[in-house]
Amino acid sequence: MRVLTIAGSRVKCRECRKDGRHNTRSNEAEARRAIDPRALPEWPQLVACITGAFKYLENRLEDRCSTPFHCKDQHEMCGLLRAFNPAFAYGKVNELWVQRLAALPIFSHLPNVATKLEQERQDYLLACRGTSINHVDVKEFTHEVLLWWKSNHTKFPTWATAARITMCLSPNSASCERVFSLLTH
Repeated sequence: MRVLTIAGSRVKCRECRKDGRHNTRSNEAEARRAIDPRALPEWPQLVACITGAFKYLENRLEDRCSTPFHCKDQHEMCGLLRAFNPAFAYGKVNELWVQRLAALPIFSHLPNVATKLEQERQDYLLACRGTSINHVDVKEFTHEVLLWWKSNHTKFPTWATAARITMCLSPNSASCERVFSLLTH
C-alpha cells in the first residue's frame, strides 16, 4: 500500500511492503516514480472515460456530429479571428486570410468589408510588426490587446470595427460542460 502525504511544497511517499517494512521517499521526483497510476485498479475505467471524451471532441471538431453539436465552423472562425491579436497578425494574415475572414457571417452587415480590410491590411500588419503581448495571463492579455486597439483604431477603421465586433463575441462553455458531463458518467 502507498500513502502520499503533501505538506506545502514537500511530498512524502510511504510504501508499505509485504514484509511489514516501509520505504519512504521524501521528494516529489521519487514519489512520482513510486506511484504509477497505470497500476491502479481504476485505470482502465479512467482511460475509457477520457477516451470517450476525446472522441466526442474530435467528432465535433471534424464535423461528424449531429448539427446542433458540431463545432467545426466555430473552430475555424476562432482561428480566423486570431487576426485581431496584433501580436499574432504580422507575417500570418495574408490576402486569402482576409477573404475568409470577411466571409464570416458576423461581418456580413459591413459594406464592402473584404475590399476595405484588404486595402488596410498592409498598414495594419506594419503596425502589428514587433508587437509583443503576454499570452499567459488572460487579464493582462485582454488589457494589452484592448489598449493596442484603443491606440490604433483610427489608423485602420475597418479592421477596428471588425475587431470591436469580434471582441463582443461571448465565449460559450457548453461544449466543455458536455465533455465534463461525459467524464462523470
